[in-house]
Amino acid sequence: MLCQLSAGRARDQLLNKGKRPRARSLERSRTRSISDFAIVRTHAETPARATGITQVGGRLAGAVGPLVVGLIAENLSYTAAWAVDGSVVVASAAVMLVGRQLLSRRLAEAAAAPG
Repeated sequence: MLCQLSAGRARDQLLNKGKRPRARSLERSRTRSISDFAIVRTHAETPARATGITQVGGRLAGAVGPLVVGLIAENLSYTAAWAVDGSVVVASAAVMLVGRQLLSRRLAEAAAAPG
């Protein structure tokens, strides 16, 4: 909870640099996470779009994942269901690592560009 609140405040400070501080509601600050802070920090030009994409992906995975694993367990076996689940986790980690490399490269190119 403390990390979420701190990330929310840091995100507000990052987004509102030079602007008058806004009133913060407790409800709004509870929904933030450290991952949102990282997303906003690396996509400062389009924070709503970036967090929206990750939020939709997470919600979709949370809704569809259990259904798919349940169908696999029911029709094949629990071993197969866990194997698919583990494979998806490994594939997701690989995609995240590749995405991180691409993002790091993009940020380095933007920092090196004149202007």
